[in-house]
Amino acid sequence: MLMFINFGSDADRDFMMKHVLVYLEEELGFSVCIHERDFMPGKRILENIQNAIEKSRRTIAIVSRLVSCSVQQAKMKCFSCSVCENLQQGK
Repeated sequence: MLMFINFGSDADRDFMMKHVLVYLEEELGFSVCIHERDFMPGKRILENIQNAIEKSRRTIAIVSRLVSCSVQQAKMKCFSCSVCENLQQGK
């Protein structure tokens, strides 16, 4: 069974590589797809993610406080870009 695992920070990466990946691949015998090892160089990141999800029977997302903070920052950036765009258009 192929699984795609997504994680969002270096701290998550360390935990993932040392614990989760070893457990899933070596102890349970699953095939696991991760970004740094299995994505196709030269393809857009979203294409790689879409391909990994489509080929996998399961997808696991490692979500931590660091990821949560980065999501909040991204939302704020999108909001501020939207506000700036509206101001420039006179809305």
